[in-house]
Amino acid sequence: MDRIAGGSAGPDGWPSRFGAAFLIIRLIPAWHTAPDATRTAFAAGVLGLWEWLEHTDPIPHRTPLANAVRAWTEYRIRITALGDH
Repeated sequence: MDRIAGGSAGPDGWPSRFGAAFLIIRLIPAWHTAPDATRTAFAAGVLGLWEWLEHTDPIPHRTPLANAVRAWTEYRIRITALGDH
């Protein structure tokens, strides 16, 4: 993920600038009780927003962020398909 985002990785391997965002998501109680399909749909919605911004208002940081969300969405799709979580 660090390669995709272009930042330095934190202790968990995720880029430090994304660590806070994922921590916030994990702090939302509904996230832990939501079905995998719902979490994956949320990821796809976030990806759609970032792709739209990437194309309608291209600024340097948008592409790395869209790529990071794309990787997260692909991960969500894989674990939802496998039923691992």
